[in-house]
Amino acid sequence: MAKFCTQCGFQNENDINFCGQCGQQSGAAVLSKASSESSDSSLSVISVVVSIFIPIIFPLIMWLTQRNQNKHVEETAKEVLNFQLTYIVCLVILMIALGILSFMGALLSHGIGAFFGVMLMGFVNFSMGVGYLVLMIIAAVKVSKKESYKFPLTVRLIR
Repeated sequence: MAKFCTQCGFQNENDINFCGQCGQQSGAAVLSKASSESSDSSLSVISVVVSIFIPIIFPLIMWLTQRNQNKHVEETAKEVLNFQLTYIVCLVILMIALGILSFMGALLSHGIGAFFGVMLMGFVNFSMGVGYLVLMIIAAVKVSKKESYKFPLTVRLIR
């Protein structure tokens, strides 16, 4: 069965990827290129979504394996990795500061300050967790539309 070129109408053999007359890519080559772009987009979305459940390790693996192969996946994984590193550092610093405040409150108010300090730690931890989840979902939606997404308030340690 012959294929006809979409640009010049020339009749080509079925197993070729380029028109014999004008050099235009045939449907199979165009289809494989579109399929490749779709695969890249899917890989970017996977790198964001799986990173919600496997932070730091998964985006690091994605960044290292896709670094020279796929620019969009590389940028997405690097951005997610930077966001997660910033998030964890901020969370640890806040928990240490609130822990010290709770300890001081317990010493000064005979235990009642510790209760409020622990409640505040729980509230901050929950709020940061919700913010993390919302930002990761926004990133997944943006990446699924083949747009790049930059997380707010992120220190870009990996460039």
